[in-house]
Amino acid sequence: MRRLAAILVAVFVSGCYGGSAGPTPGDMVDVLGELSAHGATMTDTVAGDAGCADQTLVDNARRLAVSYTPDDQTYTIYLFRWLNNRDYGEAASAFSGCVAAYGQAHPNATVETVDVSPWRAFGPAWSPQLRDAVAQALTAATNGK
Repeated sequence: MRRLAAILVAVFVSGCYGGSAGPTPGDMVDVLGELSAHGATMTDTVAGDAGCADQTLVDNARRLAVSYTPDDQTYTIYLFRWLNNRDYGEAASAFSGCVAAYGQAHPNATVETVDVSPWRAFGPAWSPQLRDAVAQALTAATNGK
């Protein structure tokens, strides 16, 4: 009976969170730790700030202000996380639209993006080194390293 109950709970939970296989992604603490290991220090964070008006992204969004040691600059990172592959895939066009809207609102800024499932990030005027650090941090957090 206990075994049946455990199986039913597992089936129910997998139904709630999608049936996708793959590594369990790290959380925000893991990403911040990885960013720190790559020379970035968070100086401010705002949950729910997607960088655009798309309300479908708010629950997945966080705006980070980071100082980046290699070039002593402060940067903005809009960071998004989805809990399952289905939602991640379905949000691709909303994310692209958000990045485009941000670019239109800030025409003088070059907007960089990083996409490492289940994470997406974008921000203005990133140095190439910061872009690499964000990509490496999201990859490490995704793979549980």
